[in-house]
Amino acid sequence: MADLHLLFVTLLLILVPFAAWTLIPYIKTLFPLVVLQIAWGVILGPSVFGTVSKHYFDEVWDNYTRESVAGISLYGILLFVLFTGLHLDKSLFFQKGTKKFWILGSVALVFP
Repeated sequence: MADLHLLFVTLLLILVPFAAWTLIPYIKTLFPLVVLQIAWGVILGPSVFGTVSKHYFDEVWDNYTRESVAGISLYGILLFVLFTGLHLDKSLFFQKGTKKFWILGSVALVFP
């Protein structure tokens, strides 16, 4: 039952912003998809949904669901940072004087 609940919440988090972004024509011109996803996360989070209805918020976001969605969201953040980094000028990373960058980046991977 908990897995079905987690599937429902995960699909709610992923599909609603994507469906709104694709089905409502003017939203694409106003917001990128990532902005809509962040806004939807704020609406479903404790800032809005938790304030409006504490009882239903606790039913939807039980401890198992919170921990699972937090783990999934970490992978989402990693992918977002990766795709954002791919838009950078890669020649900047191989210029002179970037030795400190590589050392700091390596240390940050080992000790986040």
